[in-house]
Order: sequence, then C-alpha cells, then structure tokens
Amino acid sequence: MLSELEQLKLVDRRDGHKLLAEEIAQELTHLGNLREKVVIETRSLEDVLRTIVGHNDYLRAQLEQCACCGAVGRC
Repeated sequence: MLSELEQLKLVDRRDGHKLLAEEIAQELTHLGNLREKVVIETRSLEDVLRTIVGHNDYLRAQLEQCACCGAVGRC
C-alpha cells in the first residue's frame, strides 16, 4: 500500500513519508480526544444510573413500608 502511494506521488520515501506521518499523528490525536470524551460521558451515565438505582431502592422501601402497614393505596 505504501508503495502504491509512492507511485502515485502522494508520499515520498526521501522525506520519511512526512505527509503520511503527519496525517497519522493528527488522526491519533483526534481519536485520543474522542476516547476521552467517551470516558467522560460513560462516567456521567454511570452517575445517572446510580441515581436511578438509588431512587428505585427508595421507592421499593416505600412500597414495602405501605405493604407492612396494610395501608396500600393510603400511603
């Protein structure tokens, strides 16, 4: 593949394939930034999940309390 790019004069072995190396470096930087954004979003979603689970636990406890008192529908 590299030889094909050289034949098309898109890269040059004499300059160490500088253009290709620069493009690869830019893409790696871009992918690194995307990865960091995904990690941040994942942490945020984990926080939301913990909040939902906590609220669900609270609601279950409320239902159990009502059931124990025989006051279902009047809690």
